[in-house]
Amino acid sequence: MFSPTSLLNALLDAPGTKALLQADAEYWRRFFADDGLPAARYLVIRHAAEGLAASSAVTPYLTADELNVARDALLDLTRSDPST
Repeated sequence: MFSPTSLLNALLDAPGTKALLQADAEYWRRFFADDGLPAARYLVIRHAAEGLAASSAVTPYLTADELNVARDALLDLTRSDPST
């Protein structure tokens, strides 16, 4: 699920959803922690990507070109030396 925050509020009242979301969140925490990037960096990248995904649905606020620029910047953060 990768924490689609903009949709979660609509789902929280469905039976079993909270347990499912907790398990999903723990999975992603382990997945990203095992990737080797510092926690501060992967948290910023992950949540920035989520914000971009949500913003891209509202086209006046994020153009395709802006999305491409932001995506490339986030990908660069995954490739750069974590000590910088």
